[in-house]
Amino acid sequence: MKLVTLQPIEEEGIHAIDPDIEIVRADRNSLETAVRDAEVLVGNPGSHWPRILKTARKLKWVHVASAGVEHLLCAEFRDSKVVLTCGKGDVAGPVLAEHAFALILALSRGIGECVRVGKWIGRDSAVAEGVFELGGKTIGLVGFGGVGRHLARMAQGFNMNVVAVRRSPGNTTIDAVNVWGSDRFLDMLAIADVVVVSVPDLPDTRAMFDAEAFRQMMNHALLVTVGRGKTVHTEALVAALKAGEIGGAGLDVVDPEPLPDDHPLWQMRNVIITSHNAGTSPERGGRNRALMLENLKRFVRGEALLNVVDRETGY
Repeated sequence: MKLVTLQPIEEEGIHAIDPDIEIVRADRNSLETAVRDAEVLVGNPGSHWPRILKTARKLKWVHVASAGVEHLLCAEFRDSKVVLTCGKGDVAGPVLAEHAFALILALSRGIGECVRVGKWIGRDSAVAEGVFELGGKTIGLVGFGGVGRHLARMAQGFNMNVVAVRRSPGNTTIDAVNVWGSDRFLDMLAIADVVVVSVPDLPDTRAMFDAEAFRQMMNHALLVTVGRGKTVHTEALVAALKAGEIGGAGLDVVDPEPLPDDHPLWQMRNVIITSHNAGTSPERGGRNRALMLENLKRFVRGEALLNVVDRETGY
């Protein structure tokens, strides 16, 4: 079996699974040639992906480290039998959830504004007017995958009520979380003191936070994004913040990226922007490598793989 990799890989771990696996290291320039007769590809093929799917006739499985794979959901993939796995769930979930909660605390306690001012401003300043405790408040999770589930546990540790919205319809309870269908998205916005968005960029999630969504939110509510920037209509967000329709925003992802230096969001006192680095951590890399090796074992044995991307839903 031939395995082509675009990233550093532990050859010892691979050969412990099957010593006969041929490992070929490739780069963007050599990828299409290297993968032509390979069964496995580890790493993001990028713009080469559609052509690889047409020419790599033996290819059966591709693993990418990213959680979001919308850039790989081309027609060629949907028509193929190639299995795509990714770093969703418990690979990306912990670090994205931690980052989201850091943004929540920075906003709810006025920490971001204190840092922005850069001098002693005292407890009676305007900063104190917007702070609140999380205990007893409601957090609304838009998306209940790996990020949402980790966030739910963190929020419950702060004695918050948790409501999640996901695509599947109907009301249910999972781990003391009220899980609603996407048809109740606006209902959730109306009761949430904090809203965290961790859904991928798909046609039905794009600009889901528009003017109507912001009007539905409470005027003290916080919006936090760690998924994809295009889920939020940027102009509508700016307008809602200026009008006081929401209390603040913690944005790790924005639209467009990079956000222009002169964009008004940079100057708003109740906005924190972290430039799409929520997913950064050395521990995440270790979890991804462990997942890839576990899936390689399963692949060799002919067993079902973990973290398979559904070619219809896109995640």
